[in-house]
Amino acid sequence: GVFTTLVRALGIPKVEVVELYDIEPWATDHLGSPIGLIFCFLYQKDKHRPREFRDSAGERLWFANQLCEDACASQALLNIVFNTDVEIGGTLAAFKADTMEMSPVMRGLAISNSLPIRAAHNALARYTSPTTRQRQRSDIQSADDLEETYHFIGYIPAHGKVWELDGLKPGPLEVGEMNYGGSGAEGWMDVVRPALRLKMKKYGGAEEGANIKFNLLALVNEQYCNASDELELAKRKRSQLERRLDAKYPQGWQGQVRSPLSLS
Repeated sequence: GVFTTLVRALGIPKVEVVELYDIEPWATDHLGSPIGLIFCFLYQKDKHRPREFRDSAGERLWFANQLCEDACASQALLNIVFNTDVEIGGTLAAFKADTMEMSPVMRGLAISNSLPIRAAHNALARYTSPTTRQRQRSDIQSADDLEETYHFIGYIPAHGKVWELDGLKPGPLEVGEMNYGGSGAEGWMDVVRPALRLKMKKYGGAEEGANIKFNLLALVNEQYCNASDELELAKRKRSQLERRLDAKYPQGWQGQVRSPLSLS
């Protein structure tokens, strides 16, 4: 619900965010093909610094580095929607156009300095009073005393591959290739599923004892829009059928069928 509210605050219509309770097919197949996934986990700082790399396909993606430590949720969402064909509204469309030629670092800086994006994010942020923040700083003795930090990353299908979009990494990471050419999204969940399992194992799986603090969200077409589209399709099919019946039975056919359903 919070993410869907953030989506609306950013001006993105016709999509919503739903929670997934498992990564297995029984828990995801009913969604068809999600637009993207957002994975949340208890963050542990990597001991090694990732090397810079270049991927010709990855460079075609819109990707921003995370420069603000408490904005990874909004960052993951933007990294997803800017690489899909969903309607993003005028404000984000202008922002994407203005930052298209920028480097990932400069895009991250642009996100931090964008008043509309900052306002949408802060409207849903947890408030901490200045007094509480000062007390927390005085109580911290070492890095181990910091409260648990959660990190959000995105997954999308694009350019025939599945990508992990982590704002703390230098660029998009290729998860795997889809087993067909083109840029469609059918079946990409089968590619991303092993990557999610590895991520859960790396950051503490249940078999090792304790940390199962993960959350998986899917960005999907809004259910109301889907139902509305299905209704409009049913209306058109009904209209076509009635025209054919009118042509075949010019004297009238309504009396030969049971009371028809009204699709007003």
